[in-house]
Amino acid sequence: MKRANIKDYGVKYKNFILLETLQDALDFYNEKTFGMMKESASSLVKRAKSRKQGKSIPHGVNIITGAVELIREHNKKGVVYLQCEVMANYQNEIDRLLINGDKIAINPINMVSYFTPSKDAKIKIISEKEVYTVDDIRIISWDGGTHFYAKIDLIDVVIDGEQKWNTEKEAKDKANEFLNNL
Repeated sequence: MKRANIKDYGVKYKNFILLETLQDALDFYNEKTFGMMKESASSLVKRAKSRKQGKSIPHGVNIITGAVELIREHNKKGVVYLQCEVMANYQNEIDRLLINGDKIAINPINMVSYFTPSKDAKIKIISEKEVYTVDDIRIISWDGGTHFYAKIDLIDVVIDGEQKWNTEKEAKDKANEFLNNL
């Protein structure tokens, strides 16, 4: 995936994911979105069980879960259907914009919010190395978080839709596996 620094209307956006073609979009969906859908499905099941048991429902950070929960309150179709509907609408809009010749800049934090840079935007593609080594591996964990994430330079490590692991060692092992397949 292309990463870019973008300056548009005087605002600077760093390390945004840049989609310019339908192939870019497909690569993005395969690497990011399907993992987010898998995570949100698990979160929705946990939240439903908590709700049924009368327990408080923890705050979720997965944007897809949040969208589904919001829609669920207004429409009683079914959680799985709604999740698919939310993602299909998102993907259809991204595809429509790309077909119209627009570029899409996706927020690297939540991987869902996006904007279309203006025609006058200054876009600098962040160069990616030709060869990565174990020195490029970084393991990240949020303060107070229980999961570990791996990056190789600017690349998020995603294997079979998974991008967070329970131990630092597991994240490091997955990063090495990912590195060997680059």
